[in-house]
Amino acid sequence: MSLSINCKIQRGEFELCADIALPERGITVLYGESGCGKTSLLRAIAGLDRHADTRIMFADQVWQDEAVFVAPYQRRIGYVFQEASLFSHLSVAQNIDYGRSRSAAAMHTPLAEIIRLLGLETKLDQRPEQLSGGERRRVAIARALASAPQILLMDEPLVSLDHARRMELMSYLEQVAMQSGLPMVYVSHAQDEVARLAHHVVMLQGGRVSGSGHAADVLTDLALAPAASPDAVSVVEGVLLEHDQQYGLSRVEFAGGVFSIPASPRAVGDKLRIQVAARDVSLALQAPEASSILNVFAARVVAIQGYDRSQVTVKLDCGGSALLARVTRKSMDRLKIAIGTQLMAQIKSTATLA
Repeated sequence: MSLSINCKIQRGEFELCADIALPERGITVLYGESGCGKTSLLRAIAGLDRHADTRIMFADQVWQDEAVFVAPYQRRIGYVFQEASLFSHLSVAQNIDYGRSRSAAAMHTPLAEIIRLLGLETKLDQRPEQLSGGERRRVAIARALASAPQILLMDEPLVSLDHARRMELMSYLEQVAMQSGLPMVYVSHAQDEVARLAHHVVMLQGGRVSGSGHAADVLTDLALAPAASPDAVSVVEGVLLEHDQQYGLSRVEFAGGVFSIPASPRAVGDKLRIQVAARDVSLALQAPEASSILNVFAARVVAIQGYDRSQVTVKLDCGGSALLARVTRKSMDRLKIAIGTQLMAQIKSTATLA
């Protein structure tokens, strides 16, 4: 583990207590509703706020304990705030270079590659007022990466962007995370960001850690808030097997079989993450003989949780991958679904996101 935090932070009547260890690679999302302590925890990691009863270690270096406090500039962090906060009198290139000029450390990824990954090659001579909101956020991320950080911290960088810009920026962040190998800690209250970006999730609720682990496990844990939400989703990781040019589909192999999904721009052999909403999974006791649904997988019921008066959430083990299905109580009774029931999970190709 690369980053460990043990803290007790008091703000008026609010108290944040956390004792967590985060992976050394990938995107860790601090997830929860507004006011649960996500930003307070991020600012403590950065050293922007100093609190007693706090111990923070990165790699083998103590950043803070009862005797030590490493200043923020000495921690070699990149920090992206909710607002891009670019210098209006500087061009995009100059804004990015402002970060680079203050660090002599070697970058994880060459700056030219960062600019390419973030799609900024044609924007370098423009001023911030000439950019869209999403483009300004991308410049802020590039500037933070130009400082050659050991770790990148992001405080809800997609807030206030429209849906199209959010989807676009998430795609860029995926590429940066994959290519740079830099550990990132990302604050969000949006479940779609968690499902798309997170490798590791820390769930915060009322100032306490309610869950922590691999994204696929946290999102499908029926004891946690994500699985109980209207937008409950499973994430399935697989490898792109082939493209079906005739029908505009791609085939992705995962632990439970092979998904057919809408055509992906990714290359054969690439690792993919497929998102499946619980409301888009139907259940049957036998595989249908004739159906328009292409994705039909053998599964076993491992848990059932009531959702409301008419529906339940069913957790399935599909060859080692977890899937959630939201079905009516009537369907559960009619099919006699119980823990241990062997059945078929059906998912329309058009209902998957990758």
